[in-house]
Amino acid sequence: MSCVNPPVYHRTQKTSIRDPYKPYIKGRIEKYDLSAVRILDEIKEKGILTNIQSLKDIVY
Repeated sequence: MSCVNPPVYHRTQKTSIRDPYKPYIKGRIEKYDLSAVRILDEIKEKGILTNIQSLKDIVY
């Protein structure tokens, strides 16, 4: 017995605690060409908790 039209599944977009800061991060990189390490230092000063790998996922 086979299905003529198998069910279609859709994944929902995962949100991240860093999502609100992505425009700021990308803007700093575009304007000043800063490295991920420098951006990490900046956002840690602002109290944003993240790690270098998560930040690199946003940057690159």
